[in-house]
Amino acid sequence: MTETADINTVCSILSSNERFIRGAAYGSPAFLRPLIQLGLLRPAGTIDSIICTKCHDLHDAGVKAIGEEIGWFCPSNGFVQAKPYEVARYEICRQAIATTIQSGLQTSQCRPWPKEEPMLWTLGACELAGQVVATYFAPHLSNTEDLIQSQEYINQQVRRDSALFLVADWTGSFSANWSSRCWLVPLPRVARLGEAELVFDLGYLAAGLAPCQERIAPERSGRPSLYPQSRQVILALIVENEWPARKEAKNPRIARKMARIVPLREAPWSDCRK
Repeated sequence: MTETADINTVCSILSSNERFIRGAAYGSPAFLRPLIQLGLLRPAGTIDSIICTKCHDLHDAGVKAIGEEIGWFCPSNGFVQAKPYEVARYEICRQAIATTIQSGLQTSQCRPWPKEEPMLWTLGACELAGQVVATYFAPHLSNTEDLIQSQEYINQQVRRDSALFLVADWTGSFSANWSSRCWLVPLPRVARLGEAELVFDLGYLAAGLAPCQERIAPERSGRPSLYPQSRQVILALIVENEWPARKEAKNPRIARKMARIVPLREAPWSDCRK
């Protein structure tokens, strides 16, 4: 059976943060075929240059077509003929990827922000565990500035108690800087590539929401309720397969994880940290 691209391939391509990629850098045409059929990758001619692999200099060489042949010139080896797939270029269709996610989650919209060079997509409302959650998707957050801008935008948009934010490239540093109103979930944890769609594990997402709702008291005037950051902590523990099975172990585990996000004096269950 021929191996084909999966959701991890999609996320790897998105993490490049490029508009175009050389397909052969990720796999053969047969390997990439599911992504092309779904419209996630679009053939876009030939790459302009390539790193020569026929000599020890690893120099950059322009790709040229000579008659019916295509390849590049190497100072040591002359014209190096390439197979067409080795120099084939593809455009990453981020809008199509966002639309595929929106279809898989059956949400209400798929709106890019900003319109020019979008950083994230608003996917509308998703119903999980009987709760309506605002949903967003980011193909790539490359630096702190992107993170801050996305966070500010979502904080302005969210009208509900919380939001689900799907990310293609997951880094642990996000958990220390991200808004407590959003649960960051790496896409490969909750989705797989089907024959003609992305298939989501809605049960996994719903299971992640349920304990968060149990732990967070409703906001009220007077003394502050438990911090919303605990939602993020609980989901992180579930994602990392560290959510304790025993009830008496839950609070200490949450408290220790919380200590990495907020100062000790601000964290709920601080007396359980000992």
